[in-house]
Amino acid sequence: MGMDRDSKDSDGLDLAVVAAVAGGWIEAEAPPETHDMLFTALDEWSAEPRRSAARLWLTLLDRLGRDFRFDAVVSACRVALSLMPSQHCFRFLLARGLFRVGEVDAALVELEPVAALTAHNPEQMLLRIEIAAARGEDPEPLLALVEAWLAANPNWSGQHAALLRGLITLGRSERIGPLLAPFLAEPTEDMEALVDQARLALIGGDPLAARTRFEPLWSRADPALDLVVGRFDGRVRPYSAEIEAAILERIATTPDVADPPDDLGGDEPLPPCRVLLVGFESSIFPNDVVHHLRESCIAAGLETHQILDDALILGCDVRLTDAAIEARIATFEAEVERLRPELVLIEWCSPLTSRGLRPDIMARLKQRLGFRLIVSIRDAHAPALACMTGWLEAADTLLVFHPLSPILTTGDGRFADRVFSGWHAVQPMAPPPPFEGRPINLSFVGSVFFTMRNAILSVLLTEDLPFTAIFGDQRAIQLPDMAAYLGFLGQSRATLNISAHTNSEHLITGRVWEAAALGTLLLEQDNPCTRLFFTPWRHYLPWTTLDDIAQLCRFVHRNPGVAAEIAGRARLRAERRYSAKRLWRGLLAHARR
Repeated sequence: MGMDRDSKDSDGLDLAVVAAVAGGWIEAEAPPETHDMLFTALDEWSAEPRRSAARLWLTLLDRLGRDFRFDAVVSACRVALSLMPSQHCFRFLLARGLFRVGEVDAALVELEPVAALTAHNPEQMLLRIEIAAARGEDPEPLLALVEAWLAANPNWSGQHAALLRGLITLGRSERIGPLLAPFLAEPTEDMEALVDQARLALIGGDPLAARTRFEPLWSRADPALDLVVGRFDGRVRPYSAEIEAAILERIATTPDVADPPDDLGGDEPLPPCRVLLVGFESSIFPNDVVHHLRESCIAAGLETHQILDDALILGCDVRLTDAAIEARIATFEAEVERLRPELVLIEWCSPLTSRGLRPDIMARLKQRLGFRLIVSIRDAHAPALACMTGWLEAADTLLVFHPLSPILTTGDGRFADRVFSGWHAVQPMAPPPPFEGRPINLSFVGSVFFTMRNAILSVLLTEDLPFTAIFGDQRAIQLPDMAAYLGFLGQSRATLNISAHTNSEHLITGRVWEAAALGTLLLEQDNPCTRLFFTPWRHYLPWTTLDDIAQLCRFVHRNPGVAAEIAGRARLRAERRYSAKRLWRGLLAHARR
C-alpha cells in the first residue's frame, strides 16, 4: 500500500494521529499556564511543509524545559517514547528529566538500554557522571570512559571542557591535569579554548600551566579584556624602596572624607518588630548573606525568625518534582501564617521560574496576612535586572548591596524610590586576634567561577609571595561553615577582593564588610561602588593591575603597622556608619513608608 508523504513522516507515523496525541496530552497533562505556549508550538509545527513526530515532541520538550516544567518534561518524554520507542534521544531526555526531579535510580534504569552509547556521547556521559556522584558510585569506570573519549577526540571543544569539569563533580579534580596536558601542548589563539583550559589547569592544581594559557590574552593589551582576565604585562616587578615609598605617600596624603548626612540615626533602640528571613539552606557553601542578615537583625534587637529551604529559592536547581516544590511552598505559607511576622525578607539569588517562590505567590500571601515584604537581591547587576523588576510587582522594598545597580536608573529611575541600597552589618562570631599576631599575610577565599579570579590566582600562586588561597575542592573541606570562614579571615592581615562580576560591572561584595568587621585590611579592586562607602588608601588599599596586587602583598608583609592602622580605620567606620541598627532602621522605615 502506498504512503501519503503529507500524512506520514519518514518513520511511518501518521502525523494527524501524532498531532491529536500531542493536543490531548497538552489538555490533560501539561500545566495550564503552559497551554498557550505549547499549542502555539503545535500550530507552528502543523504549518511546516516537512514535519516529523520527533521534531514536534523535541520542540514541546524544549519549551517545557526552558520554562522549568520538569514534571511535564518527564510525562512528555514517556508519551514520545510510546510513539517512537527506537528514538534514543527521548530515552536520554527522560533520564535527564527523572534525574532533575530526584528520581536518580529511575534515571539510571532509563539509560541502561542505551548504555553502549555513553562512551561516544559526551552529553550522556555527563549525565551518567552526575548520576554516579549522586549515588556515590565508584567513579573509576566513568573516568576510564572520559579518558578514552578525550584520547579519541584530539581537537579541543566545549565538550572537552565540560567532561573535564565533570571530574570535579566526581571529586577527582586531581585527574584533570594529566588528561588536560596533551591539549595544553597544542598552541591555540581561540579565546574560549584558552580560558577554559586555563581555568581547568588551575582547578587541577597547575597554576603555572594556567598562567601560560592566559599569557596570549594579556599580551593583547586590550582594554575590553581588563575585567575578563585582568590587566597584566606578563611580569611582576621586583619590590623596591621606590614602590614602597609611593604607597606610603598615597596613604599619608589621602584625606579623610566626611560622612554625608542621613536620617538613619545612631544606636538608639529600634521599635519592636517580628522579622522572618527566608533563604536557601545551603548550596556548595554556607549561605553567607542570610547569615549576616540574621545576625545583624538579632544585633539590632529585633525578634528574628528564619525559614531556610532550597526548594523555595533554588527551585531550578534542587532535585525535586514540581509537585514536591509546590508542597514545600504550601508548608512555607502555613508557617508564615503561624508566625504572623510584621516583615518578611526574602534573600533571592536565582532566576524567577515556575519552581519556587514567585512574586504572585508572595503578593497574595502579603495581601492575606498583612506583612511588609523586602526582597534582597544578592548580585543586583545587569543580568539580574529582569528578576529585580519582577520582584517589584510584590515587594515593598528591594534591598540591594550594589549602590550603582541598574535597577536605580532603569526606566528613567521609576523604580529608584522602591530600592534601598544597604550593606552587610557583619557581626564577628569570635573576637579576631591582634593584628600583629596573625599568621596569614594576604588571603583569598572564593569561587573561581569568574575568569578574572582564575587569571589573578595563576599569577599570585606562581610568584614568590606571602599569599594563601583557598578555592575549589579545598574551600568546602577547609572552610565548611561560616565560623571556619570568618575565623580564617580573622587570621589574615589582609584579604584580596575582586569586584568585577561581569565584563563591564563591579559589585561591592560581602568580603568588603567582613574584612572591615574583622579588622582585616582589604585589598580591593578599584571600583566606583566601594568608594561610596569607604575611602581608598584610608580604609583599604586599591589595585588596578595584577602587578599592583603583588606589590601590595609585599607592602603588607613589610609594613604590618601601617596595614593595621588602615584596617582599624575601616573597622571604626563600619561600626559607626554601617551598624546593624542603622541598617535595620533604614530598612524598616523604607518598607513601611
